[in-house]
Amino acid sequence: MKTERIGFSKWNEDDIDLAIQLWGDKEVTQFICATGMFTNEDVHQRLKTEIDNDEHLHIQYWPIFEPSTEELIGCCGIRPFQSEIYSYELGFHLCKKFWGMGYATEAAKAVIEYSFETLKAKKLYAGHHPQNKASAKLLTKLGFLYIGKNYYKPTGLYHPSYELVNNKETNIKAKEITISAENPFTTEAISLLNELSKCLQDITGDNGNSSFDANDVCNDKAIFVIARNQSGKAIGCGAFRPMNETTAEVKRMYAKEKGMGIGNKILSYLECQAVDMGYKSLRLETRVVNAKAVLFYRHNGYKEIPNYGKYENNINAICFEKDLST
Repeated sequence: MKTERIGFSKWNEDDIDLAIQLWGDKEVTQFICATGMFTNEDVHQRLKTEIDNDEHLHIQYWPIFEPSTEELIGCCGIRPFQSEIYSYELGFHLCKKFWGMGYATEAAKAVIEYSFETLKAKKLYAGHHPQNKASAKLLTKLGFLYIGKNYYKPTGLYHPSYELVNNKETNIKAKEITISAENPFTTEAISLLNELSKCLQDITGDNGNSSFDANDVCNDKAIFVIARNQSGKAIGCGAFRPMNETTAEVKRMYAKEKGMGIGNKILSYLECQAVDMGYKSLRLETRVVNAKAVLFYRHNGYKEIPNYGKYENNINAICFEKDLST
């Protein structure tokens, strides 16, 4: 890879002096380890990690250079994101001399494009030290969305974390999906709802059936929808029921396959229908332990609110609301 001002290379065993130049500077490492400073052993181990990632996965936090002077700018790249396939974690470390000059943005954009276009990554994740405001600003500028805080072992702190979805891949697949209002008592609908109940049972220990009555989504102020692929196969569902004249409650959101944009398309359809029915907001509840659901709703503009109704004193529940009037 290369950009207008940056040339990318690869770390190898002969690059220990360059590695020390970068990771041996406490100005660079102050936000990436608990002590704020790498020892020589830490630098050697970091270099080995990058070389191993290249050997086994063909990715690194690649060293980047100023082409005309061949001076080391720092590094920028990706490493594996252990909990999801086709996902990586983006990172960048720059020598202090090159801070505030746009190099991190330029390098990160090249790595993002490579990750999505060449590696066909579905998502990129990133995080930063709580005190590193510059990284927070940069990640937002690059289009990353905040998804919460995660414990980062090297610093012993909870780091703000972000996610960037490969919308190009998702949108292509989403175009093949159709959404329509259907009867929740059909064989296909019952099958989807049963699958969802099993998933919820596995994730939360509660299948959620006690919080849903299909009859509640069979009136003119409610809706139950099914998503279908090009072949007409039912691949997801969702619903809402009235809470009062201006607010409805989202229920039974489910997608059989991940990474296709099914959930996004169902939720968008429900929101449009809710507006047409005169609702001003949508509410919902999920479980704190259901991390992917929590992130999904946050990504779609839902804001956490105090637990309502039957969930008011349930410490395992988390409730959200979205203002549809805007």
